[in-house]
Amino acid sequence: MKIRIIGCGNPLAGDDGLGIYAARKLAEMKLPEGVEVVEAGTPGLGLLSFLENADAVIIVDALKRGSPPGTLHRVEAREIIKEGKPLSAHDLGVEEALTLGFRLLPEKMPKKILIVGVEAGRVESFREGLTQEVEKALPKLLELILREVERLLEGENGGPEGI
Repeated sequence: MKIRIIGCGNPLAGDDGLGIYAARKLAEMKLPEGVEVVEAGTPGLGLLSFLENADAVIIVDALKRGSPPGTLHRVEAREIIKEGKPLSAHDLGVEEALTLGFRLLPEKMPKKILIVGVEAGRVESFREGLTQEVEKALPKLLELILREVERLLEGENGGPEGI
């Protein structure tokens, strides 16, 4: 099984850089075989190209769901499309790219797509670093991602169902 973890965001826009910071930390870890980590930046519709040739994808991003800053989120891709509620801190975000992908290229979309992230506090241009609440949540986010990778791999080997 090929699992791709995609870090999204802009590290020069405050908490929006969360996905990039998480991807960099994950890239330093020894991950199971078949798990790839990529930094996508703020890809907009280009996100679809990062989904190609993966069996499962975990998208890591700063999210805007109306929760207190620092709140962890785990959202199934199909759920955000049904909700129609903005998800990402980006202008043209994950929700819009996935919606188009499922509508226009359903056969090319990975079977399993999960979005994980942290509720952003401050997203503003030309501000490096995360707010205290989001920085504090980063280790918990990394644990969540590693648990999800484990679940996916167990599902492949006959264990609990993956995402």
